[in-house]
Order: sequence, then structure tokens, then C-alpha cells
Amino acid sequence: MLSTEETYETILFENNNGIAKITLNRPEQLNALNNAMLLDLDKAVSRIKKDSTIRVLTITGAGKAFSAGGDVKGFENYTIGDMNQQMEVGNRVIANIANLKIPVISAINGHAVGLGFNFALAGDIIIASDKAKFSQIFIKIGVIPDGGGTFFLPRLIGLAKAKELMFTGRMIDAKEACDIGIVSRVVNSEGFEQEIEKVAHQFSQAPTKAIGIMKQLLNKSYDHNLQTALSFEQLGQNLALDSDDFNEGVQAFINKRSPKFLGK
Repeated sequence: MLSTEETYETILFENNNGIAKITLNRPEQLNALNNAMLLDLDKAVSRIKKDSTIRVLTITGAGKAFSAGGDVKGFENYTIGDMNQQMEVGNRVIANIANLKIPVISAINGHAVGLGFNFALAGDIIIASDKAKFSQIFIKIGVIPDGGGTFFLPRLIGLAKAKELMFTGRMIDAKEACDIGIVSRVVNSEGFEQEIEKVAHQFSQAPTKAIGIMKQLLNKSYDHNLQTALSFEQLGQNLALDSDDFNEGVQAFINKRSPKFLGK
């Protein structure tokens, strides 16, 4: 069942039998993240957060870019107060995406630069078209990375490499992004949408509750020592053991059939 009952000004939202998709939809502006788009994203992500039937989310861009980052053309007339207000919305969106208890796929179809790059990093898995390019471009206009970039990027690629990309703002292609650990895989642009749909479908059939628990533990893993991590794993495992999907998984294994997980 395809659900699109809410309307948005700057994004497209679909929910097809628990497979949600957000498309940044300002292609003429290379999907630059202006205030209207951030408000639309805030509404859509909050909707996903409340919908227990959604089991996977894909985020991508319309046209030839994922996102050109913040809408710099609008900055000229912005006050610091305006910028802070907009950043508060963006920060909430990024935190909510990172903390969703479902897998989030960032499907990078083209350029992902500045805030667009860091927005992509909030996803769990980044899959890039061979036409994708990435840049921490903030330095080019004399500002610092925001949108969680200073948190996400060094955890993916190490502190020294993150500093290099942020201090220089240089553009890297999809292959280099994959080689250094930003991107999980690079897909030929001709089959990109089909591959993203395939991966999303696989996650929609997975034990969602277990993935949600894993995600919480992994997101907090840098904050704990080994003993604390072991304790949290035990608590998380107790939750997983109490799920319908665990029972289904055991029965499927015993009866030598494929499991039919319902995400419960």
C-alpha cells in the first residue's frame, strides 16, 4: 500500500508497505537545504518516528544532486539569530534521523556537499552512485562544519583524515569516499535506483527490533568501556529474546525454512 497522505513543499515522501522514502525535491537549486526544506524534513521524520509500521527509510535527492548543502544564496540577508533558528531545526532533524530505531539508507545520487554531506552521514548506510561527489565545503565561505559533521566524520574515517577534508574542503569522488570508509558501496548510476530499492526491501524483511537495538548500542559504543558495553549488550539481548521475531527465527531454523520477520 502506497501512502502519501501528507503533502510537503520541498520534499517528496512515500511509504510503500513499510518502506519509507524521502526525496529532497528542489532540483533546480541542487536540493539546497533552506528553512522550508528543513521544516518539511522535521515533519516527515517526526511522522516516521511515530509510525511503528515503517521498517526502513531511504533518503535521496531529485535531479542530479543529493544536496548542495545550505542555501548560501539566502545567507546574505540572514542574521545570526535567523541562522541559529534554522540550525536548531536542522539539528533536531539530524538527531532524529540518527536515532530512528530502523535502518536508514542515504542514497547519494550526485553531489553531497557541506550540510548535504553531513545530512547523509546521519544515515546508517551510505550507498553512492558512481557520479556522486562529496565535500566538506564549509571552509570555502569561512565557516565551520555543522549538522553533526564533526561528530560523524571522524568516527567513520579517523581524526586526521576528517581534519584534512574539513580544513581543505576538497571534493572527493565516490571511489575515494568508499576507499576511506564514508560510503559502503558504489553502484553504477544506470542501476542505482534499482539497487537502492533492493537493499531497502531486504531491510524491510529483517528483524527490525533487533536492528533498532543494535543501532542504539553502536551509536553509544564510543562512550563506553568494554564492561559497560557488555552490560548494555545483555540488556539489549533480553529485549531481542522477548520479541516475536526471535521466536520466528528459532522456529524457521528448526524447521529449515526462511524466516518471515514482522519487525515485532
